[in-house]
Amino acid sequence: MISKMVKPRSKLHHADILLRCSKAEHENCAVMRDSLMEKFDNVTMAYTTRTVLNGIDYCVSASAIVKEGKVNDFKNKLKKFEGKSPNKFKVKFSEVLVNNH
Repeated sequence: MISKMVKPRSKLHHADILLRCSKAEHENCAVMRDSLMEKFDNVTMAYTTRTVLNGIDYCVSASAIVKEGKVNDFKNKLKKFEGKSPNKFKVKFSEVLVNNH
């Protein structure tokens, strides 16, 4: 009889993401939305929004799947996320809500 050792799989978590760009006006936040989908393989959906949470007016909302143990890395990458010329943008505020169930 031959048996295989089965490696336990990492638990996956659903994350809801809110991003606020550094621009004073939200004239073209679709650039940040599109770049988010392009640069992050684990982002499953992203759209522009005007969501106010705790007094911050967020302009991009998204959903992602994040492996357990990688949540903090993901949050840090979002905080540093920025676009280069000609479509420059920076993230001023980010909020990541993770479902732990």
